[in-house]
Amino acid sequence: MPGMMGCGDYKALCLNPSSVVKQCSFGVPPVPNTMTTTSNVKSICAEMPSMNGCDKCQKPSACDLLSVYSQLCSDMPDMSQCGAWTTLCKAEPQWPFCTSN
Repeated sequence: MPGMMGCGDYKALCLNPSSVVKQCSFGVPPVPNTMTTTSNVKSICAEMPSMNGCDKCQKPSACDLLSVYSQLCSDMPDMSQCGAWTTLCKAEPQWPFCTSN
């Protein structure tokens, strides 16, 4: 969503063809969006409410969705709801949410 106000600094640095900022060449990992992550966490926790991490999302506003989603999927990576997490971790295996908890 490049039109978001919070992206202004990134766009100024990295969308400039003459940028010499090394980090701009790395690209952005395929992090699932908030709606996908929320839906997947809700679905996993509805199927298995006793899974470690589901208790952290009783109040969605207080839930660290990506952290909980990663915890759930690292515990049971073959769940159908973990496709977005698997895609992310195949692309960026050393990303903090992809390493073992």
